[in-house]
Amino acid sequence: MGKTIYTPDIFEGGKQVNSIPDFAYQKVMVRTIPQLNNDQIIADLQELVDSFNQKDGYNLELEVNFSGYPVKNDPDSEIVSAAQDASVQELGGKLDLKALSMGTDASKFKARNENVDVIILGPGNDTAHQTDEYVDLESFYSFIRLYKQIAINYLK
Repeated sequence: MGKTIYTPDIFEGGKQVNSIPDFAYQKVMVRTIPQLNNDQIIADLQELVDSFNQKDGYNLELEVNFSGYPVKNDPDSEIVSAAQDASVQELGGKLDLKALSMGTDASKFKARNENVDVIILGPGNDTAHQTDEYVDLESFYSFIRLYKQIAINYLK
């Protein structure tokens, strides 16, 4: 699944260019892996915040908005088999359904039922999470047909 990835995506503070900000915040995304779980990362960050707050002039807070665990596909699961068969039918070839480390609603389903089979699959290209992100209509419609075929294959 790769390594834990930390991305400081938003940093904001201050009201004007000629004064020191009285308040600032940073929003960060951390893509986790099973070997270094979310609870440990949160505990480590809280410990860091606490250590700074013991010094004069610091008043830091840690707020966790979402804590999703990485989702790993079982390559031998029924849903992966149904998706692979459907991708051959609809897209002309098998998809690479490897394990990914990303924040996704699938982690919430797995938290409620660790045996549920999930795949992370959607149309797209290499513009994901960019300012000019887009999905072309041909890919969009192809995936609608693909999803329908996956459901048919899976529910047989």
